[in-house]
Amino acid sequence: MAQPYANPTSPRRSMPFLTDGEIEVLYEKALVFCETKGFKIENGPMLRALESAGAQVDHDAEVAKFPRSLVEAALKTVPASFSLCALDPAHDLIFPHPADSFYVRTNTGATFYLDPGATALRRLTVADIQAWGRLGDQLEHIDICAFGTPSDVPQYAADIHGLNAILSNSSKHTWVQPYHENNVQHLIELAAAAVGGEAEFRDRCPISFIACSLTPYTFKPLDAEVILRAAEYGVPIQACSLPSEGGTSPVTPIGTAFVAGVEVLAMTVMAQVLKPGLPVVGTPLVFAMDMQTGRVGQSSPEALAGATAAVQFVKRALGLPAHTYAAGSDSPVFDQQVTIEATLQATLVAMAGADLLGAAGQFQTATALSPLQLIMDNEVMGLLKRLVKGSRVDDESLGWETILSVLHSDTFLMSEHTYTHCRDAWRTKLFTRESEETWKMRSGQNLGQRTTEIYEQLAATPKADLLDDAKLQAMSDVVQKAEQALA
Repeated sequence: MAQPYANPTSPRRSMPFLTDGEIEVLYEKALVFCETKGFKIENGPMLRALESAGAQVDHDAEVAKFPRSLVEAALKTVPASFSLCALDPAHDLIFPHPADSFYVRTNTGATFYLDPGATALRRLTVADIQAWGRLGDQLEHIDICAFGTPSDVPQYAADIHGLNAILSNSSKHTWVQPYHENNVQHLIELAAAAVGGEAEFRDRCPISFIACSLTPYTFKPLDAEVILRAAEYGVPIQACSLPSEGGTSPVTPIGTAFVAGVEVLAMTVMAQVLKPGLPVVGTPLVFAMDMQTGRVGQSSPEALAGATAAVQFVKRALGLPAHTYAAGSDSPVFDQQVTIEATLQATLVAMAGADLLGAAGQFQTATALSPLQLIMDNEVMGLLKRLVKGSRVDDESLGWETILSVLHSDTFLMSEHTYTHCRDAWRTKLFTRESEETWKMRSGQNLGQRTTEIYEQLAATPKADLLDDAKLQAMSDVVQKAEQALA
């Protein structure tokens, strides 16, 4: 197995959903799968590259099998540490997390939007993505801004318009889901324009690409093209598998975690064959089919069990940082269920040791965005970052001298130790812990009202000038050229 992915300077937070022995079993079976079953890869250049590296390739069937030696050699070249750069270097993300914590991204791909105060969803627009980027940029626990699918532009270029909107309004790292193989190069050129040119892009790439399997065991021309272009330009890869328990993967959570893991492994091998040292984030996004109704969701206990197992498989067997859904709900409406499911999901995934918690601000199984939910998810993520921080054990954290000095039946309130650490606690900006009397006197607002008030304050903040006119014009030129080429 690869060395478990962790911060070597800090003991890694992780609930033991899988034992070391179970991880070893999954890893050995993954090697057998890669060598005997293999993967369908619908891309000639990728198959030829893999064959040159030692894979057994059937070009007619478009199937590649990876011998153990190839897999293990590839895992050794994945960087143990790297950064996901942002437009503003202050928002660069270092992996492993220096504080042994996690990063958070907003949801991607959604097609619907819920305005604050509204009850009916509407189609997402470019203006919504612009507002989404500005909101995410102001939330301290949001680290990566992703974007949905705008409806008011040509659909063949929706990803290009979406990326243009988010790069113009967010200074944070952006993860990008290309919609067609013909769009990948245009997306690269757009991100390069935002940082000043190709040389600057290669030096400080502000995006990472999603490469996604077609579960089970298949990679479309698009996803192979993503990996090929990412390797060419040095764009970090989010190796994404989206299995659905009982549909595109085994009905059991552990079987689904295995399928997700081997698909992540296949993309890692492809990336390292093309460009040894290319950063890869293992991204199993697990769903579960309700066998009674046929609907697919992300928040059931079975889906959560599969996600936590997949996170630990990716981290401890493959040695990759792990990224999965950690916010969101299957509720078709924006109600209390959304917050309950999002909080439960985030807590379990964080405690499983995920390095990147995904999909903040979404509900309706990742198809709808809510700025109010994004603000609430931001608050929950801040709370969880404090929880996973844990506590060291030494005389200062114990308050050992104070424990010995305080008299029987006395209090610790007036001690020097209390004075020194009384401001260490995490302070909420959204939740209330006041008495009913104080709460009524100060505001009398419930959670939804407080969230709306914060949203209105953030939405009224003037837009920051993130990019100069020359970069904005260069980006506009890329979008126009892409539309003409793709049409």
